[in-house]
Amino acid sequence: MLNRVTLIGNVGGDPESRDVGDAHQVATFSLATSYSFRDGEGQRQEATDWHQVVAWDRDAANVAQLVRKGDLLFVEGRLDYDVWKDRRSGQDRREARVRLTSWRKIHSPGTRRNAAAAGDVYPGEPESAAETAAPDVGEVGDMTDAAGTSRDARGES
Repeated sequence: MLNRVTLIGNVGGDPESRDVGDAHQVATFSLATSYSFRDGEGQRQEATDWHQVVAWDRDAANVAQLVRKGDLLFVEGRLDYDVWKDRRSGQDRREARVRLTSWRKIHSPGTRRNAAAAGDVYPGEPESAAETAAPDVGEVGDMTDAAGTSRDARGES
C-alpha cells in the first residue's frame, strides 16, 4: 500500500508552531495549489485547492524558522485524517492533512523582484508566466527527509 502526497504550491500564511508534550514541536500551515480547466462553455477557469500541512519535531522547527507566507514549496508527505466531534452540532468531523516527510523551498516572494532590481535573475525561477507551471519533480533538487537524510526528488540518497 502507498500513502504519498506530493504538492507544489504557495504558503497561505506564516506557519503556526507550538510545543507538544516534553520533547515535541508541531508546525502547521496551509498550502495553495492551483489548476485550470475548461467549463461547459469552453471558457478557461482557474481554481485553487487549499491543503493543511503538519510538520513535526525537526521539520517543525525548520518550517517555523524558514517558511513564510507566499513561499513556493515542494512538499511530500502522507495523508492523515484528523477526526473530532463538533461541539455545536454533535456531528463527527473529518479533515485531511498532509503529514510532512520532506520539503524544499523553491523560492520566496520578492526574491525575483529584488534580483531584478539588481539586474540578476534568481536561479531556478521562471522567466515568464508560462514557466510557472509545476516543475518536473526532477527539477526540484535535493531535499532532506524527516530522518535528516539528504535525498533527491526521486527519493534516492
